[in-house]
Amino acid sequence: MKMNKTEKNKALNKSQSTIRNRNILKYNLKLSLQIVIVLILVLTVCLLAWAVLDYNGRQILSVLPKIIAVFGCYEILGAVLPQIRHKKVSKAEDEAFDGKSVYGETDCGERVLSVEGNVDPLVWRLRLINEAKKYVIYSTMNFRKDQSSTDVLAALWAAGQRGVKVRLLVDSFSSKKFLRSKKLKAVLRCPNIEVKAYNPLDIMKPWRSQARLHDKYIIVDDEKYLLGGRNTNNLFLGNYGGRQNIDRELLVWNPACQGGSLQEVKTYFEKMWRLNCCKIIRRGRLNYNKIQTQTAARFEDLQQIYPEAFAPYDYAANTYAAKKITFLANKTEPYNKAPLLWHNLVKIMAASKYILIQTPYLILSREMHNDLAKIAGSANRQVR
Repeated sequence: MKMNKTEKNKALNKSQSTIRNRNILKYNLKLSLQIVIVLILVLTVCLLAWAVLDYNGRQILSVLPKIIAVFGCYEILGAVLPQIRHKKVSKAEDEAFDGKSVYGETDCGERVLSVEGNVDPLVWRLRLINEAKKYVIYSTMNFRKDQSSTDVLAALWAAGQRGVKVRLLVDSFSSKKFLRSKKLKAVLRCPNIEVKAYNPLDIMKPWRSQARLHDKYIIVDDEKYLLGGRNTNNLFLGNYGGRQNIDRELLVWNPACQGGSLQEVKTYFEKMWRLNCCKIIRRGRLNYNKIQTQTAARFEDLQQIYPEAFAPYDYAANTYAAKKITFLANKTEPYNKAPLLWHNLVKIMAASKYILIQTPYLILSREMHNDLAKIAGSANRQVR
């Protein structure tokens, strides 16, 4: 029996949803397991030390399994229970945003360009970082130890060496191998480069364990930013073989270097950077001269491999004028919070006649599904 196009789409969406839900479950189980393992190791070491120093050591060791079980329950329940129900968007938050405010009548002063493929996004990162004169802000979820991340790190190192202030913010869980790498330690020897990790594991605050940094953007000199869904690894950047993910980014150029959506993104980053859960990665005391030399050499190679990234670029001729660009985001604290971003997106869709949604993944809760069904059910509204 052949399926029509609608049935095929439904089957494909169901299959993709199952895979995504399975991946989320694997992530939560892996995170919970890591928490329990760390907890067991810490408690075992502490209690063994206590047992050695105490005459009643045998009695202490006899209750060790019970203590571990209690704290294990504390960790798992503390990580899961606070996430079961979302908070509600307040009346003040609802009234603060108008869905029609995202539309403009005249040019807003900012210009845009859609960045496609996998090689171009790497070229754009190299170009933006190389063009920086004052600062580079780089935020991403997954900064992996591979070829494309080595390329980006080499460009950031070169920027720091020429006096540009570089701030890199990554997720502590997704980028944990990178945060421990010698390459990063070598780059951090440059005083102009700072790196922070978002929300490292804190076994005493398990309710924060599922809060992850999912932002991916670069801001340069109050003039340009690149924002989208690409992580910094071979799946998204360059052409280093293997599987590649399809994604999209938006380059925004602000010729006036003031105001606009660029300042909104920068303000958001400053809030993230100042959060107590964002921990600075300390500069190591060891000498990494060899790795620094390799990093500098890689930057020289990049100028030969991607000459277009280091050549002058005509932004005025290759970008398009925008009437309005609005930056939307949730609150930044690593706790269960109201779905303000989705709430505002629903208000935008409700105020629109034609809606095109593009996302690399769509994981809908019951409430989100009902919202979309209600919006799509309107006779005078087209949703794709």
